[in-house]
Amino acid sequence: MKKLALVLLAGVVMSTAGAFAQDKSVTTQPTKVFTLSGTVTEEGKTLVSDKNDEWTVSNPQLLKGQDGREVTARCRLDPGKLSLHILSFKPEEVKYSANRGDSAFHR
Repeated sequence: MKKLALVLLAGVVMSTAGAFAQDKSVTTQPTKVFTLSGTVTEEGKTLVSDKNDEWTVSNPQLLKGQDGREVTARCRLDPGKLSLHILSFKPEEVKYSANRGDSAFHR
């Protein structure tokens, strides 16, 4: 009888520990890296995405001097706070095109 009670008690403790471990994993932040394109606002404090979502930058010193420019950033997102931590970024290149019909090509 004591063995049965001990086995049941061990089963209850193990299932409780398993449930606690599952709850703990849900609250941890994902470590997945995302790529986000958008426009840097003043002093690099926010990044406005192509879908007009405004993300607060947790490390704005990285984007200083990029005000008003389009960038593509590799970052970790916190969707609950609409904030992101930038790991690296690359300014978008401005592409120019010439039209042979423009007045600059006429003699």
